[in-house]
Amino acid sequence: MKTDLSIKTLITYEATINAIFKALKLDGPRPDSGDWIEEHWPQIVEHVEATVSLHSKKNRYAVLKVYATLYDLPDSIIDFLDNKMKSLNDEVAEGYESNQMSAKVAANWVGLKELKQTRDTLKQKLPGVIDTYNEYKALCKYLILLIHLEIPLRNDLANAKISYSKTTPTDDSINHIVLKTKRTGVIILNDYKTKKQYGATTIQIPQHIVIELHKHLPTIQRMSPHGWFICDKDDPTKPISRTTLTKWLNDVFKDTGKSVSTTQIRRAVVSHLHDVGPNTTVKQKKQLAAMMGHSVTEASTVYAKQLTDEQK
Repeated sequence: MKTDLSIKTLITYEATINAIFKALKLDGPRPDSGDWIEEHWPQIVEHVEATVSLHSKKNRYAVLKVYATLYDLPDSIIDFLDNKMKSLNDEVAEGYESNQMSAKVAANWVGLKELKQTRDTLKQKLPGVIDTYNEYKALCKYLILLIHLEIPLRNDLANAKISYSKTTPTDDSINHIVLKTKRTGVIILNDYKTKKQYGATTIQIPQHIVIELHKHLPTIQRMSPHGWFICDKDDPTKPISRTTLTKWLNDVFKDTGKSVSTTQIRRAVVSHLHDVGPNTTVKQKKQLAAMMGHSVTEASTVYAKQLTDEQK
């Protein structure tokens, strides 16, 4: 397998191939060869074809292609995978071009209006005094949603420290929320998905969010004495994981029966901006794309969805 793949990518590939092996209910650990893939190829294809999500199906075939190449499997298998990936790529591209929601996305849709209402509810329910981790967690959920509705990041706030400082932090291995004055501040992204493409990036924080962060900074610093915006419950020297941040967002919306993560918030914010008509400027779209760590084209194709009146 290629040695230039990141550790995260390798872990993802292993998890995917292990899940396929497990789904076939084969005995013992997964062999360190491709014989099992060739031997059970019809069952593997049947399993992957049953995948509802086009993206998941495409990704599973892509991982199988990696291992089929690694193990030098027959050309018939590799040709099949090449053709499958091409056809699935075309299907995904057609969906992006039309900006139509898939049934899964539509069923899980939460619009900007509902997101803002939830943010306001979280604020209203904040305890007057925050002493326990659960109370601190409630504050963090509110601040996460507050920030993401204006700066729709991925789950990068999980690996962020917060400080009140005139100078730029020197640790470029993590992200930073830097409050420079009581009304100005920035988010510095050093650790995010598209860092290799766009490099470290600095995002201006809207004034009303800076004011809220300043208001709650003493509490955050007391509950998280090592400087993390959101520290781990069991080890405050560490931040929460990205998976935990996603679970916290899921928990905020669990009563709706929808699984809301940073991806859905990003879709809602982009779709709203791309749906507001001729008054939306190219500059606004570029600014939002820069915040999100991708291009305007990706925003308009991958994230923007056609909205009904009920979804806005």
